[in-house]
Amino acid sequence: MAMHPYVSIAGTVLYYLSLPFTVSFRWLLVVLAPLIHLIRYIFYGLLFPVSLAAKFETIYIYLGVAVLVGLLTGSILHVIISLLASAFRLHSTSRRTAQKVGRKKRAVKPDRVAARAGSPGAGRLHLSTTKASPYLRDSYLDTRQLHRAQRKQGGLLSQTILEEDDDSEFSM
Repeated sequence: MAMHPYVSIAGTVLYYLSLPFTVSFRWLLVVLAPLIHLIRYIFYGLLFPVSLAAKFETIYIYLGVAVLVGLLTGSILHVIISLLASAFRLHSTSRRTAQKVGRKKRAVKPDRVAARAGSPGAGRLHLSTTKASPYLRDSYLDTRQLHRAQRKQGGLLSQTILEEDDDSEFSM
């Protein structure tokens, strides 16, 4: 089958008409090649964190689910503990009660100062109370009495250190 002469003439005319555009386009690509490569490397550099994140996608999913489970569990536990605290009336003292306690502590403070100064009878406890509970707080005993009670007990220094005999079968 032979090609029709009009088709070959039309192809040749189109080739020669587009030749200046194709040549100029190729020269433009040659001139702009370094800039094109630079832009391409910048683009890859900007997309590197995204490609790195894609590698760790399963870890992100795992940690995200762990966070959601933790938040859900914590919320459920908070609700349960709040319900139990209100059911057993375990809430902290109210503001008025705290103010009353604060007033009582401020009223007792001068008594403590007097006890430390050594006024007779102030801040002293009976002997039966100290025997029942030797580790009373400073607010009940004056400092000298507390040190005397600790010296009588002796602590670790008054205990005997026992040595073991070395009569095992494995000694050399």
